[in-house]
Amino acid sequence: MRTRIPLGGSSKDFESRYSREEVINLYKETDDAGTFQRLLRAPGFVDFITLGTGPIRGMHVAADVLYVVSGSGFYRVSVNPVGSVQADLKGTVAGFTGPVRLASIGTDQPQVMALTNRRGFIYDESNDTFGEVTDANFDPDFSVTAFNQRFWFNKPDSNEFFASDILDGFTYDPLFFASAENKPDTLEYVIALNTELYLFGQRTIERWQETGQATGFSVRRITGATINRGIGARASVVQWENNIFFLADDFTVRKIGGGGYEKISDLSFEEQIRDYSFPDRAEAFFLDNPHHKIYCITFPAEGVTWCYDVSTGLWHKRESNDIGRWRISTAELIFDRVILGDYANGNLYVLDENEYSEAGVETPAIWRTPGLSNKDAPFTCSRLEIFPEVGVGTDNNVDEIGQKSNNSLDPEIRLRVSKNGGRTWISKSNRNLGRIGEYVQKVIWRNIGRVNRGQALVFEFSVNDNVKTEIYEGYVDVQKGV
Repeated sequence: MRTRIPLGGSSKDFESRYSREEVINLYKETDDAGTFQRLLRAPGFVDFITLGTGPIRGMHVAADVLYVVSGSGFYRVSVNPVGSVQADLKGTVAGFTGPVRLASIGTDQPQVMALTNRRGFIYDESNDTFGEVTDANFDPDFSVTAFNQRFWFNKPDSNEFFASDILDGFTYDPLFFASAENKPDTLEYVIALNTELYLFGQRTIERWQETGQATGFSVRRITGATINRGIGARASVVQWENNIFFLADDFTVRKIGGGGYEKISDLSFEEQIRDYSFPDRAEAFFLDNPHHKIYCITFPAEGVTWCYDVSTGLWHKRESNDIGRWRISTAELIFDRVILGDYANGNLYVLDENEYSEAGVETPAIWRTPGLSNKDAPFTCSRLEIFPEVGVGTDNNVDEIGQKSNNSLDPEIRLRVSKNGGRTWISKSNRNLGRIGEYVQKVIWRNIGRVNRGQALVFEFSVNDNVKTEIYEGYVDVQKGV
């Protein structure tokens, strides 16, 4: 019997005895009907610039300028559309590690706020100055957002929030504050979306809108708009276009946008993070890739990075070589380039659609299939075949005596097989993916072996070479009762 191996789709079932599908450093793509599926290797990145010793704690773009906090340094990075870059250290912020939230008010010459450790620091473009906010009424907690030309914050250990004066992040009116009171709980985060403020509490989310008043407190609560779901990790909140993504208090991932509110995490994600340590410490950012728009959330204690592809509604993982999690901690889009920040040092990178290493370091793309099983009888798998895009290698990387000089000339795909649901593995012979101009139609392994009744057959494919990798179909031939 010939059986197709699923390539895409969401995880909707769960069998605790068997390995779940894993897709690492690959995008899953499928049409609405599920009739066309493929796995597409996620792009890598190249070096851009190094700012101090790092780590990169936050980035923000305002008026076509990139602002970066690396370690304790606040940098203004001028990125020319044709490729040149100029970085200037403007000041020092509190601490050396931990996320920094950034926001800006103003247009051509903005004020840029960096909030960390309940202290605020502002770089003012209009006069090229940097300083700490010292107003006695400035009492921020963790978040800062820009709304109606003011900076907005939640207060520590309370349900109150407040704002700066208009176009002045250094000055605060002691009476310019309000409370989230529909179902009072401690506020953890405040963020602006279009003409509304979203107040994230531990158990609820309130929506407030602008009033249009010239004087007095300029926002009011929207009656009947409270969401009965709180926040599970405050550093997980990310706004992209007309959407807000976050890890909720039930440790599912939710999206607010388009007038709606929905759960976007699938069963595979939810089952795995159930056992994570300190999920409340999760950190997230948005990867505004030209073709795939991706919400990335990292759980530092586990060293795991999950990615939700807005384009397809599907999840995958990202990993850097030998460290488990993805080494990227933040990203910003500027002049059609996606700038990436490193979680461990001061390196900035540029996402590169034609690169599959990470600044020259080979990083594997891995696909682990769902388990294939028969609860009534054993079966034998006599043949496995996959249909990759062929001819992905190069034809010019040879040394002076004609020998292969690197593994992109003849890239290989590796296979491991488990006959007990992913508990133990057997390595099979590698197969070649083909040079450019070599049009192999399929990649085949034979004599996979016998699988006992009630056990599951799982395949794990991986490609380490720095080459484009696409897989369109996969099939197995099995005989039951053998």
